[in-house]
Amino acid sequence: MDRNLTRRKMLGAGATVGLGSLAGCGGDGDSTGPGANSEANPNTTGPETEREQSEDGVPAQTGVLPAQFVVTKGSDEIRAYDGTTLEVAFRGEAGAEDGRVLQETFDATDGGRVFIRRGTYTVDRGLRIRNDGTEIRSDFARLAFSDHEPSGSAQVDFAVNSAEHVEVNGLVLDARKRERTGGTRTADIWGESAFVAYRNCVIFGGKSVDGNAGYGIGEDNDADYVTIDNCVIRDSDRHAYHPSAAHHRIVNSTFINNAQRTGDIFDLASTKAVVANNHFEANGHGIKIDDAGDAASGGNILITGNVFTDNYLEDVASGQIEFADTRVDSVTLSDNTFLLPDIDAEETSAHVLFDSNLDLGSVTFRNNYFAGGGRNALTWFTESGRRLDTLVFEHNTFEDISGDVGLLASANRLLFRDNLITCSGSRRGRLDIIESNTGVVSGNVCYNATIEVADGLNVIAERNHNF
Repeated sequence: MDRNLTRRKMLGAGATVGLGSLAGCGGDGDSTGPGANSEANPNTTGPETEREQSEDGVPAQTGVLPAQFVVTKGSDEIRAYDGTTLEVAFRGEAGAEDGRVLQETFDATDGGRVFIRRGTYTVDRGLRIRNDGTEIRSDFARLAFSDHEPSGSAQVDFAVNSAEHVEVNGLVLDARKRERTGGTRTADIWGESAFVAYRNCVIFGGKSVDGNAGYGIGEDNDADYVTIDNCVIRDSDRHAYHPSAAHHRIVNSTFINNAQRTGDIFDLASTKAVVANNHFEANGHGIKIDDAGDAASGGNILITGNVFTDNYLEDVASGQIEFADTRVDSVTLSDNTFLLPDIDAEETSAHVLFDSNLDLGSVTFRNNYFAGGGRNALTWFTESGRRLDTLVFEHNTFEDISGDVGLLASANRLLFRDNLITCSGSRRGRLDIIESNTGVVSGNVCYNATIEVADGLNVIAERNHNF
């Protein structure tokens, strides 16, 4: 029996493999897989398999490509191929009709994958993902958005619209906004969307004419379970991300040059959130633990393994972490690195800034490293009389603090222990502890620094060492 395919059929099979690579499935063959030769896999070729090949070499079975649609763009035409039939489902003039073809492809997807091949796509409209179970995947195709009709008060470029279990993976979303009269949301999550993930994306360029309304990723009040994973979000003039969901997972991402005039990198209000292994650099404001608004109070937040560097404004009081009128149940900050230059400004630029009139739950700082900063570089309460339930600082290192370390106040229970504080100024830096109902300050080591506990507090201060 002749086990060798004819030349015509081999060429046809090669065409199928070539199209498969458009969907990101190219690579070396597996000698034990379906494409192995007949000697290694005697049941994969022969007359019976040959009968399953059509005349043009395309396999008769379905599922030819691991995507429902594959979008490619040449110099003259943009095309969306059907992943099963390999026929062109949608096509248009390259550049002029990129937005239309992309939107028609998204609308035709019924819970499958759309693979967008690498290239630059000029989009003259906002794009919407409306169907549950959609996955938009790419090898870093760039969607460059032109001016288009706003959705309400903002131009929304790319949005998940009332859909669940949606993943956007490997896209470059370029808002290209410079001078806009309204706001911009480069990416957005609308309506009752849930289980939405942006992974491996680059999102940038959210601008407005007044510097107060450009967002990297926006979010509606009805969304929930949002993941941002291994993304770069930069150059948005207000929020890098504007969350409102009750559950967040923000991990492995980089946030650069956002919130240069107002806003913050993102704010977490009454939420359950994990913020881990991210890099935050050169943003005007840091992360806020913000007010509850209309939402119920509560939530538990873990911020761990992140690097915060140079997130401040010289003329606005700001913190790399800021607590602002929040009723969150608990916040734990562990194993983070906080870096600031020596800031000689009228306003406080702190690593941690407490500015809350509401009752917080417990706040724990453990195993963090703080270096540099302006006056009151550690933490600062603007007024007394504000209460949080439990405040814990333990096993943290503070180095090269050029001024006073700061002020801790208004904790019902305080534990400040086993911290290392080193000040670099010409005079000893102070950490003042006031208005705590009960507490322990113990086991701390201070170089060119002092810890001062106000008189009349029920706070035990012992076994601290000053050098």
